[in-house]
Amino acid sequence: VPPASTDIPAFLAPGTKRININNDSQLLHFYSNTHPLVSFKIVFHKGTSEEEYPGISKVMFELLTSGTDSKSALDFATELDYLGASLNFSESRDYAVCKLNCLSEVFDTAFELLKDALFNPKFDELEIEKTVRKFKSAKEQEEADSNYLSTTAMMASLFREHPYGYPEYGFSEEVEEFTRKNIKNCWE
Repeated sequence: VPPASTDIPAFLAPGTKRININNDSQLLHFYSNTHPLVSFKIVFHKGTSEEEYPGISKVMFELLTSGTDSKSALDFATELDYLGASLNFSESRDYAVCKLNCLSEVFDTAFELLKDALFNPKFDELEIEKTVRKFKSAKEQEEADSNYLSTTAMMASLFREHPYGYPEYGFSEEVEEFTRKNIKNCWE
């Protein structure tokens, strides 16, 4: 028995608005008023391959949610938690992503927290110290993983002196260069 229809249904994407922010950035806006959840993403066209110190952006992105000029790390996390929102930063070799998830009814407040994290990060020395220790521990764990080691060796042999060939968590001797000044330079 043949199928009732051979027509393939087309995916209908929600209406999309493209807004030019400046020469380097565009905002793509997909809107649906039928969903109570907002998923907001910002993609930055700057990835880990442009780092001064390999691995430093991982530390910098983690610190963006570790306090701002107006909020301690605890206050920032408490406010996000109270809203039921999540704010995450991730990076790849070619781009970085900021992702905010929340209910539409708290979006304005959650978006203010996102802006505060992006534009007013504190980069507190104590938070830097804790984050660098955590980073070193993660680096040690990765270096005990044969999959990580083989991938790192393959990337290094394929890309040699190109940043794609650098280890994801940087070089051990450069982790000490993850100072407040260098982290702030990475953020700027």
